[in-house]
Amino acid sequence: SMIHLKKELQVNRFLQYFKIVYKNAGIKGFYKGSSFSIIMSTEFMAQMFIYEVLANLTKKKNQSDSVSAIQTATNGQISKFFACSLFYPLTTIRALLQVDPFVESNRNYLFRNYRDVIRYIYRTDGCRGFFEGYFPFLVRTLPVTGVFFIFFEGIKDIGKKFVHSEYLSLIHISEPTRLLSISYAVFCLKKK
Repeated sequence: SMIHLKKELQVNRFLQYFKIVYKNAGIKGFYKGSSFSIIMSTEFMAQMFIYEVLANLTKKKNQSDSVSAIQTATNGQISKFFACSLFYPLTTIRALLQVDPFVESNRNYLFRNYRDVIRYIYRTDGCRGFFEGYFPFLVRTLPVTGVFFIFFEGIKDIGKKFVHSEYLSLIHISEPTRLLSISYAVFCLKKK
């Protein structure tokens, strides 16, 4: 069937890339860009910090504990914009590190480390190169982020009805990276 053929092609492609990476860089090749991934996880913390500051300012301005869905979406989008503006250059560097094409003639990778990537981007495109693809990224991400924060606040409100808020903690939010991907939030109960 077509589905079986597609899965088989994906497995074959994965194995082919696995062999290429291992042959050219060894085990270290599978971890290229992982330090940037760890640093990138702080983008979420920055986004949530900015969001909470904006939400508190909005509540203070409204002189109420409730915030409209539009205000919630706008606060979420503003927080995402600022967090992305700070971290997008790292996303660009990480992407180049992870998809580093090797030169066919001698099977060497173009970039030994992140410094090589930074030099390459700056030499070829200047400072603008670090933000390549930024506008399409924002166009795709900001609407989803607004909707996400509306659901985020809704889930928090539902959780407060069943569990006292001091016991409820957000531990993870996924963000869609492709069209039609699903975002989700994971809450857990924390010990007091």
